[in-house]
Amino acid sequence: MELLNSAGVPGGCRSGPAGPVFLFLFVAAIGLGCGGQLPRPPLAERGGLQVLSGYASPTVGEAGAAYLHIRNSADLPDTLFAVQNEGQSGMLMTTEGTRMIMVVSATIAPGSEIAMRPGGMHLMFEGLSRPVAVGDTVRLSLRFARAGELGVLVPVVAYGEMP
Repeated sequence: MELLNSAGVPGGCRSGPAGPVFLFLFVAAIGLGCGGQLPRPPLAERGGLQVLSGYASPTVGEAGAAYLHIRNSADLPDTLFAVQNEGQSGMLMTTEGTRMIMVVSATIAPGSEIAMRPGGMHLMFEGLSRPVAVGDTVRLSLRFARAGELGVLVPVVAYGEMP
C-alpha cells in the first residue's frame, strides 16, 4: 500500500507505534538542545519567590550547612530573615576570605536570584540534635518579610557531588 500526503503525492506519514516514540524523541531532543536539560519545577514557591534547587551537606559534629538557589519573580523585593532546620534555628552566613560572617538578612531584588554555595553565602545550623548523612532529606523553613514562611525539602549530598 502506498501512502499519500495531503497533496496526493506519494510519501505520506505512517501511523502506528513509531509515531508516539518519534514525537517523544523529537520533543526531548528539542528540550535538550536548549541548555542540555529539561526544566525542573521549583522545590517550593510562594508570593513570587521560587526555591529553584537546594541541597545540604552532611553534618560535622553538631553543625550542618544548606545551600539554596532562590529567585524573586515578584514585582517587589523580599528579604530572607530567618531559617530553621526541623525546629532548630539557623543563621545566614557568608564567607569573606577565610572568615565566615553572620548575615542578618538577605534581600532579593525583583527579577533577581541568590545562589548559595560552599565558600559563599550559605545557611548554617549548629547544635543539631541528630546527625545528617548522605541520602537523608532535610526539612527547612524559610521566613521572608513579604512572602511569609516557605518550607522546602533538600537532599543531603556528599561534598564531591555538590552541584
